[in-house]
Amino acid sequence: MRMKIGSNKCMSKGGIGIVHLDLYIDLGSKANELILANGNRWKGANSGEAQVLFVLDGEVIAEPTAKKDFKLERSVVVSFEQDKVSFFDFGAGTGGYYERVRR
Repeated sequence: MRMKIGSNKCMSKGGIGIVHLDLYIDLGSKANELILANGNRWKGANSGEAQVLFVLDGEVIAEPTAKKDFKLERSVVVSFEQDKVSFFDFGAGTGGYYERVRR
């Protein structure tokens, strides 16, 4: 059976959504924001703006072009949208979405 990411609603804890043990989404941030494995935070556009990016080996790729050694099968795609944040982990074959937290 195929998983449908658009209908796989995930539950956050304390406004944080887990993608995997090395990647989290801060759902209450005023920016599109990720928490990476080393505790560093990546901040993108304002939370009201749509933004799509990839995470590969702990590095955020938010540019339209990827690095020469980019491998989709090892990456995670994250789509920040108005009311939710969707994700798909190509390596694990898992995905879903979290609703944004409004504070």
